Amino acid sequence: MIDLRGENDNATLRSNGRRVNEQRQVTCELSVMNSCNAQGSAIFSVGNTKVAAILQGPHQITDRGAG
Repeated sequence: MIDLRGENDNATLRSNGRRVNEQRQVTCELSVMNSCNAQGSAIFSVGNTKVAAILQGPHQITDRGAG
């Protein structure tokens, strides 16, 4: 962290430029992938990190345990 003004927490910055008391932006978008035959889809993001998820189904359960 870079301390700009000494002991003041509001002035101390993290390496990515956020203040110590500043939160990352959180968003969630629903039904974003309509062209892949998905039953549901979403993109969840926290700051610059994004995760895409799709749901397809229902499907028959197959036995993968017997080997």
